[in-house]
Amino acid sequence: MATRLKKNFDDLSPKWRRKRAEATLRESLARFHAATRATGDGFWDWDLATNTSWRNENYQTLFGYSASEISPSIVESWNERIHPDDRERVLSHIHAVIDGTDEFWTDEYRFRRSDGTYADVFDRGYVLRDASGRGMRMVGAIQDITERKQAQARLLAFNAELEQRVARRTRELQDLNQELETFCYSVSHDLRAPLRGIAGFTEILAKNYASALDDTAQGYLGRVRAATHRMGELIDDLLKLSRVSRDQMHRETVDLSAIARDVLANLQHAAPERQVELCIEDGLTAKGDPRLLRILLENLLDNAWKFTSKTPAASITFTASSEGNVPIFAVSDNGAGFDMRYASKLFGPFQRLHRATEFPGTGIGLATVQRIASRHGGRIWAEAEPGKGATFRFSL
Repeated sequence: MATRLKKNFDDLSPKWRRKRAEATLRESLARFHAATRATGDGFWDWDLATNTSWRNENYQTLFGYSASEISPSIVESWNERIHPDDRERVLSHIHAVIDGTDEFWTDEYRFRRSDGTYADVFDRGYVLRDASGRGMRMVGAIQDITERKQAQARLLAFNAELEQRVARRTRELQDLNQELETFCYSVSHDLRAPLRGIAGFTEILAKNYASALDDTAQGYLGRVRAATHRMGELIDDLLKLSRVSRDQMHRETVDLSAIARDVLANLQHAAPERQVELCIEDGLTAKGDPRLLRILLENLLDNAWKFTSKTPAASITFTASSEGNVPIFAVSDNGAGFDMRYASKLFGPFQRLHRATEFPGTGIGLATVQRIASRHGGRIWAEAEPGKGATFRFSL
């Protein structure tokens, strides 16, 4: 009995194993076909020995070919659908990979759709070789990248247009700089000459004809002299502002604390009668143009010195804090201050928040400071209150 059962089992075992293998194969193929449909790529399997191929149904979706056109015998028709300008390169490349030792082939080319238009495709394959290294099969997938190529083309066109715009704007900026150079030359030479003449003649009048002038006339003469002096200051400040905007920058590590001490020492030397409490934080440095950063601090500290001139216990500080990793420098004083309602006017040329009779100046200094901070990739802003001083903060 046991012998007969064993014989029957042995007879059924090969059939059972074959059916089990067939079922496993069907399950694997089902998973493979599901995967090929899910990706949206066109999968292919090329039998190099028989020169026939299999292509999945995604070819219909991608290129519009019917099932009958996607037959095992379309290897040659695939060749023919490659764009004529790409065909020799693509075929030469794929056969070089097959005849060589490489395992992978990839290429981009144009492939003709069923409606006669061409799709940009990215194709890739893997070569299966026998023991001797000869290619037996090649399996791969083709992907439609037309939209991506079109986007790249649009981006390249945009970049080319942008470069043209930049070149055009650069030329315009160069022309404007040249005009500014000419203007500055005119200001420096053509305006100074008549100013020198006015100043010279008023000086002669004041020295040689003072006795012939009554108090009213001398008052008028004094106003003319003051106006010519103010005009000279305006010319100097305008030239400084233009140079700040045009001059080439040379970046290095700058000791801002040392510059601040030097500037304030010069101010104290010019007005030794003043008693001002000064507080300069040690070790304040920044990357920037040393000449421009000196001009920035000179303007801010000079303003602090000027606007504390009527404050009995004047104090000026130069400190730093940080916002994230960005150092924020601050020049503070306890002087005249200003109304924050007018803060938007601070950094415009010729904008003043105090009368010239109270505090002299041309209204160019803070515009210069703003330009320097901007050229260093930073900004400047202020906080103040009338009669309680002001703080100007800037980043670089």
